[in-house]
Amino acid sequence: MKMDMTITLLEILTFAGILITVVTFALTYVSSKRQDRKLANRQIYQRLELASIGVFQNEIDQPQLADIGLHTREELKSKAGSLPLNAYDAFLYQQLNLFEMAYSFCREGLMPQEVFGSWVIWFGDLCALPYFRDFWIGKDAVAPLNYVPPFRKVMTVGCEIYGDESLSLQQKRDRFFKFVGQEIDSQMVSEWLKTN
Repeated sequence: MKMDMTITLLEILTFAGILITVVTFALTYVSSKRQDRKLANRQIYQRLELASIGVFQNEIDQPQLADIGLHTREELKSKAGSLPLNAYDAFLYQQLNLFEMAYSFCREGLMPQEVFGSWVIWFGDLCALPYFRDFWIGKDAVAPLNYVPPFRKVMTVGCEIYGDESLSLQQKRDRFFKFVGQEIDSQMVSEWLKTN
C-alpha cells in the first residue's frame, strides 16, 4: 500500500489562508483588548476625578469640615458650632473610599501610575492631620477594618511618617512617596516629588 505524500499547491494555499486568518484574528483580538483597556482606564480616571469633586463640594457646603485640619477629635467634641464627630468621620470615609479605589486600581494596572502619583499627595495631606491620625490609629480606631490590608498598611505607615515630629514636611512627603512607590512597585511614584 503506497500513500501519495505529495502536497498540492491548493493544499498549501488553503493552509496559508487558514494561518493568515488565525494570525489576523489574534492580532485584532489583542488590539481590541488594548483599546478596551485604554477606554476602561480613562473611564476609571474620570469617575474617580468626578467623585473627588464631591469631596470638595462637601467642604464648600459644610465649611466646618475644614476643622479637621485645625483641631483634634477631642477638641472638636467640645468646640461650639462644630459638627457631630460622625459628620467629620463620614467626610474622612468618603475620601478613604476614593483613595482605596485609586490604590487598588493602580496596583491592578487599571489606573496609570502617573495619574495615581498625583493622588498620593492627597493621601499624605490626610495622614498629616492629627484628627485623621487619631481616627485611623488612635486607641479606639476602627476605621482601618473597613479597608483591604494593603491599603490599610499604606495609610497606617503614612500616619506614622506624618506623625514623626522630628521630620520636616518635605522629608515626610519624600518618605511617604517612596514607601507608596515601593508598595506598588513604581519607581515613578517613588520619585514623584523629584520630577519637574
